[in-house]
Amino acid sequence: MIEQQKVAANFLQVKDMNAQCKNFDCEVIVLQPDNEPTGTRDGDVVYKFLVADRTGSVVMTVWGTKGSEIKNGDILRLSGVKCKLKRVGQDTLPFVEKPNMSEKEYVKPVINQLQQQKPYNRNHRPNNNPISQQGRMNRIRYHQDLDNPV
Repeated sequence: MIEQQKVAANFLQVKDMNAQCKNFDCEVIVLQPDNEPTGTRDGDVVYKFLVADRTGSVVMTVWGTKGSEIKNGDILRLSGVKCKLKRVGQDTLPFVEKPNMSEKEYVKPVINQLQQQKPYNRNHRPNNNPISQQGRMNRIRYHQDLDNPV
């Protein structure tokens, strides 16, 4: 009973996922595995899958050998930071393919007006307009003879 409450608090749907999400649980169905796994410089294997739930779809990346065990139509429960995989069933989860959240561009959240620093704009300084500089230029005298300073 305690485990179900813990899972429900961290449960996240695909439509609510973004690049900042951490330590969440979700349940998805595998729609389409990538053709070939990708190898890294370190010798690790990376598998990619298009997965979905009833709110949208997203590309899931699985590192290591566990990706070879996942098949098309598998229903997976992903939990925690380490993304533990548990096969729940096959072909019994309702899903939609659109919107595909992997196709969206992530935009950083808007910063509060008080926290946002305004860019420095020299044209808005009160003493920097041409009219006030004319008066200043008349008061400044330049010494023309550099060999005999005043």
